[in-house]
Amino acid sequence: MASTQSQLQVAVIDIEGMTCQHCAQSVQQALASTPGVSRASVDVARNEAHVTFDSSTVSIASLMQAVTRTGFTAVGFTRGPAGAGD
Repeated sequence: MASTQSQLQVAVIDIEGMTCQHCAQSVQQALASTPGVSRASVDVARNEAHVTFDSSTVSIASLMQAVTRTGFTAVGFTRGPAGAGD
């Protein structure tokens, strides 16, 4: 069985405009429902989202657009292999 582990990436997306836990939940739900995302968590205190995704299925640009559709602004990101921060 071939592993797709090498295609999993982690992105930390910087987000502006979140002020409460409800904001974070909205962003987390939008990211988690994006095809190719296997895990999403949002930290309102740090204004960032940690997203584990399949880079062969979804792009960083698509993840940032998902944030924007919730009414917040994705202002940047950092990316690395899955498991780097676990």
